[in-house]
Formats: sequence, structure tokens, C-alpha cells
Amino acid sequence: MSERTSGIDTTYESDDLNDTRLPEVILRNGAGHVPTPSAELLDGDARDIRAASVTMERSGAETVTAERVAISNSGTRSVEAKSAHLDHSGVLALTGQQVVLQDSSAVTVTADEVHLVKGFALFVRAGTVSMDGDSRALVMDGTGARPVVSARGAAAFGAGLALAMWLIGRVFGRRG
Repeated sequence: MSERTSGIDTTYESDDLNDTRLPEVILRNGAGHVPTPSAELLDGDARDIRAASVTMERSGAETVTAERVAISNSGTRSVEAKSAHLDHSGVLALTGQQVVLQDSSAVTVTADEVHLVKGFALFVRAGTVSMDGDSRALVMDGTGARPVVSARGAAAFGAGLALAMWLIGRVFGRRG
């Protein structure tokens, strides 16, 4: 379903066929606090959300695609945004230019800049990463913070694991 209102395109797919589009609110975004229309999802679930700006609170979505995304107490499968701020939320795959994970977690994060505040990510690929003392990134390819395992270390571990599995297969394959 797609509608054009207030200069933004809001596309929303829901399991409830009575919903026609996401509610729209006016937020103050940017350094100049310019009023900006934003699609809003409160206490609901959606499949795909596409808009210029998206705000989610206590909700879930399959995919979110927008210029700016603000997610609070929610979960999504994937997020693609220029600017994404997650607060007490979780995401499987997050792609963007500027990403902030505050008390949030992600499986994979790919961005130009990533800032983790009490956040956790399994795989981070970024140009610049900043983390506070309570944040963790298991495997990271980027500058600015020390991960538990670097990208080179993860590759070496994977190669070693593959070699061990091949050897075990050879040893136990001959007996059968």
C-alpha cells in the first residue's frame, strides 16, 4: 500500500488489510530543528516500511527503509537508512551512514560511522567505530575501537575450523 502525503512517500505492508498507511507525525529533525513529516508505528507490527523518516516505538517490522530511522523498544529484521538511532531495540541487519546503538543489539552493522552506547553487535563493518566501556563488538572491521576478534582473527579462526572439520571427516570417513 502506498500513499503520498505531505511530501513523503509512505509504503506500508501489514497483515491487517484494514490499514491503508502508517500514521504521519511532524518531528523536529536536524541541527536547525526543522519540522519534518515522519511515518510513525506505535505498538504495532508491519512487514515493510518505506518512508523519508520513520519512528517506531514498541513495534516490530520485517524491513525498514528510510533516510532517518528512530527505533525505541522495538525489533526489526533489517534496516537501511542514512541515519539510524536504536534505543533498547534489536535488529538483525543494519545498514547506514551514521548508526547509534544505545542499549541495543545487532547481528550485523555496516556503516560509515557506528557509535555503541551500552550496545552489542556480533559483526561490525564501519569506517569509524566509537564504543563506551559497556559496549561490545565480537568481530569488527573498522578503526577507533578494539573488538573481541578482528576481521583477520575471525578469518583465521574460520580457516582453522574448516581444516579441523576436514581432518575429522577424513579420520571418521575411513571407518564407515
